[in-house]
Amino acid sequence: MPILSFEGLMTVATAEEVRDRLLAALDEPGGCVVDVSAASQVDLTFLQTLMAAAATASMRGVSLVMTGAPAGPLAVALARAGLTPSPERAADFDQIFWREAKLS
Repeated sequence: MPILSFEGLMTVATAEEVRDRLLAALDEPGGCVVDVSAASQVDLTFLQTLMAAAATASMRGVSLVMTGAPAGPLAVALARAGLTPSPERAADFDQIFWREAKLS
């Protein structure tokens, strides 16, 4: 699967570009891997766009997977949005959101 890297600001200001890149990547057979490790800022708009892309991937029967564990600005945005797992649900969270699992 191709790797789609996002760097810099991943905010409402870049939402249209992010959406377009994700949709183009999901046109590829099998889907894509998303790498956000170089993002300097992540907001709720980016998370919403990512989750909408996950729904699109599911409808198309392709994968959308994340690389690595959430860290830095992505981890902060997930926490602010209430999308981080409790300790007893951490394994489920990893299976849902991160590498080798569909983001949904």
